[in-house]
Amino acid sequence: MQYGSPRESSTGPGGINTGSDIRALRAARRIVFVLPNFRYDHVRCVHKQAYILSQAGYRVVLVVGHTDRSEYLGMQVIKARAPSRGLLRPALNVLPLFFQARGLKGDLFVLSNPDTTILAMLLAMSGRNVYYETQEDFSQRTLMRRQLPAWSRESVARILTSLEKIAGRVCRRVIVTQSHQVQDFGEKALYQPNAPLMAGPIVEAATKPPVARAMDKLSLLYVGGISVERGLFAMLDLAAALDKHVACELIIVGWFSPAELAEEAAMHEAWPLVRFHDTVTHAESLAQIKHADIGLALLEPVADHPTSSVTKLFEYMKFGLPFVASDFPSWRVTSELGEPGVYVDPDSPDDILEGVLRLARDPGLRQRMGRAGQHHIESGFNWESVARAMIDDIDSLLADSNNVERKSR
Repeated sequence: MQYGSPRESSTGPGGINTGSDIRALRAARRIVFVLPNFRYDHVRCVHKQAYILSQAGYRVVLVVGHTDRSEYLGMQVIKARAPSRGLLRPALNVLPLFFQARGLKGDLFVLSNPDTTILAMLLAMSGRNVYYETQEDFSQRTLMRRQLPAWSRESVARILTSLEKIAGRVCRRVIVTQSHQVQDFGEKALYQPNAPLMAGPIVEAATKPPVARAMDKLSLLYVGGISVERGLFAMLDLAAALDKHVACELIIVGWFSPAELAEEAAMHEAWPLVRFHDTVTHAESLAQIKHADIGLALLEPVADHPTSSVTKLFEYMKFGLPFVASDFPSWRVTSELGEPGVYVDPDSPDDILEGVLRLARDPGLRQRMGRAGQHHIESGFNWESVARAMIDDIDSLLADSNNVERKSR
C-alpha cells in the first residue's frame, strides 16, 4: 500500500521542499506535539515525527509528561499540565491541557492516542488544526490491558473506538499505523507505518555506546515492551531449550507490563541466561541490535498483533540483524534478496526452536537474511520515505491557511 494520503505534492530529497516560499512558510509556523503520557524522547512521536518536521524547517514544540529539560534535538520542550496519573486521566487532564495547548498558539497540533482523544476533539472544535494519531488499534489492543478489570475491557474498547470515530470527523487528519485502519477513517487517514530511521543523531549515536556481549555465545535479542502476550515466556522457554544445543544468551531490552511480571520472569530456569536492560535510550537499544546475532519477535496472535506495524522487526532489518518472528501474513517481508528472517508458529516451542537453530547453525544464512533486511529498508521502507506524505500534507494545509489569512487582511 502507498504511504500517506491522496493529497500529496512533489518535494525535494527526503520529502523536504527546498523552495524559498516553503522555507519561509515553515519558519513562520509552529507545530505543537501534545504528548502528556510520553517522555521527551519518545521514539515515534519525537525521534521520528517531530524531529523530521523540525529538520524540514518548522518550529516544533513538545508538550510531554516526562522531561528534565527545556530543549531536545533543537526542539522546545515543555512539561505537560497533566496532574492526574490514574485511569481517568484522559478526562481529568483535558481542561488543563486544553488551556495549555491553546496558549501555545500552534498553527498545527499533533496528538497521540489514548490520552488525548477528547483533547483532540476540543482543540479541533475550537478551530485549531489538529492531526490525531491512533498509534494502535485500540478496539483490539484495549482487550489486553491488564490494568483494566477484565469485565470492563470490551466496554472501554467500544468507548475508545467511538471517540476515535468522532475525532476522525472533526480533526484535519488521522494518522494510522495499520493499513486496515485506512478504511475506518476514509479520506482523513494518513497511513504511516513504523518504518525505521535511516540517519540522524539517534542512529549516529547507536554506533558509539560500548556494547558488552559474550563472544563465545549466540546472542538472542528482544527489544520492546515485555509481557506474556509479547512472548516473554516463549523466549525464556526458547533460551532454556536452545542452551542444550548451543551456548547462548538472551538479551532483553525494555519494560515489564505489568511491572510485577519481572518477579515471575526471574524465577524461570532460563533467567540466568538473560541480560536485562530496563533503562536505555533509543540509541542504546539500537546499539544492542547492531551487535546481536538473532532478533526475536514472538508475539502471540492476540488483539491487533497480527496486523500491527511492528517497530522492532524494521529496526532489526535496518542493522542487518536476521530474526525469528511470529508467522503473521502482514509481518512477512520479501525483498529482492529474499526473506530477512524466519517466520514461526508463536504457539509452537518446537517450531520456534527449529527456526532459531536453523539460523544458529548457518552463519552464511544469517548474513544473507541480514542483507535482505537491509535492502528492504534502504530501498524505500524507511522513515525518511514514509514521512514525505506527512510533510507534503502539512505544507499544503498550512499554505492554504496562510492564503486564507492573507485574503482576510
